[in-house]
Amino acid sequence: MEENNTNRNYGEDNSQNNAYQNDGYPNNGYTNGGYPGGGYPNAYQPYNNVPPYGTDQLELEEPVKVSEWVLSMVLMMIPCVNIIMMFVWAFSSTEKKSKSNFFKAYLIFFAIMAALGILMWLGILLFVLALS
Repeated sequence: MEENNTNRNYGEDNSQNNAYQNDGYPNNGYTNGGYPGGGYPNAYQPYNNVPPYGTDQLELEEPVKVSEWVLSMVLMMIPCVNIIMMFVWAFSSTEKKSKSNFFKAYLIFFAIMAALGILMWLGILLFVLALS
């Protein structure tokens, strides 16, 4: 059985196996395209005075702690307080952005569910009135 040439003499300088590396061109290293003056003046120069990625972003805020979420959930179980606190947390400028966004989404969901509840209640009321 004949052995494959690529598996034989692995790691040794075998001119038959490494012909693609020895193609007659000198290996002088990368010269930045061979342009006069050594290529581009500053390869990492910002484009149109835009700072590199990450430096212009707002600093990431501290995540909401588990204890804050537990307190939020406990307050959401108290009737009437939950509705008031949803608005406070959603539109307060002192709350963390992630918590504020969560309660904005929660308010949207709450409004949709309240509208569906009212429609169902009206439907049942009209159905009962139609039967009598």
